[in-house]
Amino acid sequence: MSQAELKAVLHAKIDALDGPRLALVERVLLTLEAEELSAQLDAGFDADRQAGLLAPARVEAVLAEVRTARPYR
Repeated sequence: MSQAELKAVLHAKIDALDGPRLALVERVLLTLEAEELSAQLDAGFDADRQAGLLAPARVEAVLAEVRTARPYR
């Protein structure tokens, strides 16, 4: 089945859904989206870690800069 055919089939099924099932499909899609974003974040953190951006000394230095620029009191 081509991508266009699959989209047409899915659209037809979505159009036929009632409220509760439509809400369930939305939750499934939101879960998929959250998983994809989580994977992107993981990859980004891995890249930052490999680049040394998350080394303890670097994190402490950045925190000190932020605290100086935005004191709590």
